[in-house]
Amino acid sequence: MTVFNLETLESLIEYNKKFAFEQFQEHGELRPMAVGYTPDNSRRIVIMGSFADNAQKQAWLTMVSMIFHLHDVDKYVVMHEGWAVMKEDSDPYRFGGSLSNHPDRVEVLNIVAVNRHGAKMSISEIMPDRSLEKEIVGLLSVQIGI
Repeated sequence: MTVFNLETLESLIEYNKKFAFEQFQEHGELRPMAVGYTPDNSRRIVIMGSFADNAQKQAWLTMVSMIFHLHDVDKYVVMHEGWAVMKEDSDPYRFGGSLSNHPDRVEVLNIVAVNRHGAKMSISEIMPDRSLEKEIVGLLSVQIGI
């Protein structure tokens, strides 16, 4: 049985981060997506999502989990756009309870990598052409289980 270590998860994140940034540059947005890989890396399953509310998001995540089970996915990444507030002295939720309303928000890419053996790794990076000078105050991530 192959056990995937953190280095492999880092490689998955880096590989998919490049894909995500290319999509963002080309289309101006990144739709939420899950990308699953078979144990021998011979197959990659990409499932894009679009949802208006939490119920639709949960339905999508359930579908992704089922499809990954059917295709014997051994490891996957989930990635999506999000918002972050870069000012340490700023309350990220004071403008309407959402980071999307905050005047100091920046767009970030969130990626979570997981393997069947329970190892997890996540990153959040500012979308291309943005500065990484300050600490991110608020982030959101999506995680699913296989």
